[in-house]
Amino acid sequence: GLPLFDSNGVQTDYGPHANAAARWNTNKINATNVFARLEQKLAADWSLLVAANVMDGKRRVSSADASWGFPDPAVGNVQLYGGTADARQEQKGFDVQLKGPFTLAGRQHEAMVGFNWSQLENLHDSWTDDVEGRTVNLNTWGNQTALPTLTGAKFMDVDSGLR
Repeated sequence: GLPLFDSNGVQTDYGPHANAAARWNTNKINATNVFARLEQKLAADWSLLVAANVMDGKRRVSSADASWGFPDPAVGNVQLYGGTADARQEQKGFDVQLKGPFTLAGRQHEAMVGFNWSQLENLHDSWTDDVEGRTVNLNTWGNQTALPTLTGAKFMDVDSGLR
């Protein structure tokens, strides 16, 4: 978002429609979610439930946000925060439940036991570009700045290799 304070420590007063994002900001997400659920009635009103899911998501982000620094009230300069990144998310889950009635000490009770497992892997690759640290004037930029120029080098790679 836009800076809350200027370089003198005075609270800024941007209008309700002011926005820190460049007009070309994108956040493209493609996700596939597959799931299955099986419920089986058993003897004596007991039941077994088994469920599983797998989600695979891919994301491409390209952004520039004028939110780095405190603008000089006379000039309005701040730096852009953002860049270009790819991400992949894989999520898996498994759930099993067994439930049913039973009698104990002459009274009727309901029991439920189960097991739940989930795993999430979130991988991000940030690409080196010329967006981060670029100076813009909040008073005149109109949310327009050049698109990032990629160098081809990874700025940060947190790919664990576990896929």
